[in-house]
Amino acid sequence: MEKKNTFYVAVIAILLVAVVAMSIGFAFSDVELTINGGVTAKATKWDVHFKEVKNITNNGATVTTAPSVPANGSTSITYTVTLNKPGDSYEFDADVVNAGDFNAILKTINLTSTSDVAYLDHVVTYNGTDYTAATNTVTGNSALAPEATETIHVKVSYVQPASESDLPSADDAKTLTVTLVYGQAQ
Repeated sequence: MEKKNTFYVAVIAILLVAVVAMSIGFAFSDVELTINGGVTAKATKWDVHFKEVKNITNNGATVTTAPSVPANGSTSITYTVTLNKPGDSYEFDADVVNAGDFNAILKTINLTSTSDVAYLDHVVTYNGTDYTAATNTVTGNSALAPEATETIHVKVSYVQPASESDLPSADDAKTLTVTLVYGQAQ
């Protein structure tokens, strides 16, 4: 029986040595796999700007500076007019072009508020919807695809207020700003 136990002990010892030897062998035989590759991102651009001003309608205003866009395109249009009496207005269209590589989404149209005066209306029409300082969240489809153009309409009017006491008693120069906020389509 002792021979049998010695035999089993010897077999177990040999198996243990074999397991340890195999473990050490596997530890030294690690393999690294590597994937090498390359990618080139081509240059792209974000370019939404005004292209041209057209369809100017002057209804009684005195024009100091007519609206225009510099030849290279711009993100701003400046104009200066004097509205002489209630009923006078000045309006024009401006083309916005997406000369970039991504769809542009018009998110908001911010207008300088004229709520402090009862005799001025300032309205921008985009895609058939009128926007004022109080209603500037864009509704409907405002996507502007690459190389597409959208026309906005800007109008400022001298309106008859409800009370003659709301009319200006002296010349009242206002700086009006329209800001179109575009972002990338997600």
